[in-house]
Amino acid sequence: MKTFLKAIVLVPVIILAVGWAMANRQPVEMSADLFNLHVTPYVTEPLPLYVVVFAAMAIGVVLGSLFTWNAQRRYRRQASVQRLEAHKLRHELDRVNGESRLGPTSGSTALVTR
Repeated sequence: MKTFLKAIVLVPVIILAVGWAMANRQPVEMSADLFNLHVTPYVTEPLPLYVVVFAAMAIGVVLGSLFTWNAQRRYRRQASVQRLEAHKLRHELDRVNGESRLGPTSGSTALVTR
């Protein structure tokens, strides 16, 4: 069901994106010279408009993912510490349960009831 809903949303989006890209094939001048804005830039490259827009969107997705991943660092670290603590407690519980099945050992203290 989830895949079907995803397809219902993605197929029209892909169709619209391809149509938009086909309609915006005219070249635009891209300049990598940020400090020479008022004079003819030294480094220019004519690119189709859809390439520029799709590249900007891809860069935005990657940067957003990196910032989100970095913001969740604290929670991943906390989960790792809790996972380690749970492992230690599970090991300790297995050790205690193993001793209780074998009965009191020479090193353990046993309660004596009268």
